[in-house]
Amino acid sequence: MKQLTLICLSLLFVISCLSSCEKDNVVEISPAELYQQKVDGSLVAQKEQWSTLSKSLDSMTTAMANLDPNYQYTGDDNPDLQYSQFTPDEFVKVPNAEGYQGYVDLGLSKKWAVQNVGKSASKYSKILVFGDYFHEEKPSAPTKPQEVSTVIPDNLTDESQLQNLFNQIVTEYETRLSELTKIYNEYKVAYSNYMAAYNRAVVEYKNYLFNEKYNFLDGKEYYFAWGSNKIMTEGPSPMDYYGDFSGYPMELSDSSNDAATALWGEGWATPSPDDVQELIQKCTWTSYRKGSHIGVIARGPNGKCLFFSTNFYQLDRTLVNYSNNGKGYYLTNKRDGSTRGGAPTFIALSLQWNNDEKPTVNVYNNVCDVLCGYSLRAIRK
Repeated sequence: MKQLTLICLSLLFVISCLSSCEKDNVVEISPAELYQQKVDGSLVAQKEQWSTLSKSLDSMTTAMANLDPNYQYTGDDNPDLQYSQFTPDEFVKVPNAEGYQGYVDLGLSKKWAVQNVGKSASKYSKILVFGDYFHEEKPSAPTKPQEVSTVIPDNLTDESQLQNLFNQIVTEYETRLSELTKIYNEYKVAYSNYMAAYNRAVVEYKNYLFNEKYNFLDGKEYYFAWGSNKIMTEGPSPMDYYGDFSGYPMELSDSSNDAATALWGEGWATPSPDDVQELIQKCTWTSYRKGSHIGVIARGPNGKCLFFSTNFYQLDRTLVNYSNNGKGYYLTNKRDGSTRGGAPTFIALSLQWNNDEKPTVNVYNNVCDVLCGYSLRAIRK
């Protein structure tokens, strides 16, 4: 019996110890901590919304700041024909055509016009830049309200004070969130309008570049008889200048017989055979065809390019269509001393488009005579 009593007393002692340990492990939470949990739980959605709106405002502000007000088209989204490689180094006023003409430095001794004489100068009545299409004033960056502090001071113990502070924090947070939401909505409209205007301007500017400024494929072709300073369909036959074949000069020298100089002014000229030979030898040539546009592309040592059409030449006042075989002839400034059918012939640049293969590019003698009209690509002196 004594033993049983001892056992019971021991069990009671163990139970008492365990109960005491449990009481010791209970962590008491202060009134301030209880209200901090209450604040945090009440503002979960509001804080997430604040963070989302704030990040969106920052993202819009950064996007507008990164827009280039002097946008330059690089040609990256036009793999068919990269216009950036054809961008003229400079546009020059052409007084007789009342417009502008561009030339490109291929890395050769002479700079070459981007288009044929008579074809495009009058088109460039003015040279536009991106700023001519984009006039929007950038919206000012928004000033965001300061986020409300949601921290409950640890030293507060009064229940009434804690409740009042809780109500104040929640109310003020929701008020400022409402202000931030209004700022976001207003700025989003301004941002959307600004970005839409910028994107429209990019499209309009590209259309201008493709259809006007850098449109090297489209447009009416003009043809010149060797020794005439007028477009073949707009002036008399060269025979009217020289009387007979014996009056023809051996070289084009000035505006009286060089159409490039006559139409575009001093500084422009018909290329010499040496200029053409340098173009042939130092450029890489590829055939190009898009729809009705057939020609060849010359890529200079520096990577810049020129497009040469090979569609037609003009016999008297009748166009001869070479679009089926892609052959084209371009004037140089010298005769070759030979005749064809009694008419003097001149040295010409011959271009033969060969489907997807490398084109045939040569200097021709005794082929092109002075009675027919040919394309003229000027050089810049």
